[in-house]
Amino acid sequence: MKNFLKLFLLIPFLACNISTKNQHNPDFEGLLDDYFDGTLELYRINATFLGDTRYNDTLPNYLSPAFKTRKRIF
Repeated sequence: MKNFLKLFLLIPFLACNISTKNQHNPDFEGLLDDYFDGTLELYRINATFLGDTRYNDTLPNYLSPAFKTRKRIF
């Protein structure tokens, strides 16, 4: 039990000493942006909740076969 406690208390100190470089991959960031925009288009109410007004003119029909197909393809 003492060893577990020592290990548990040591982990935060080890985590603080690990240096990570802030590497930005533009391709990956573009992929994340595209995915986020796709989810906003698919779930339009969430987009409105987050302040994106592009989809305020339509309401999604989550039960339609067309929506289920678009969701599966996405």
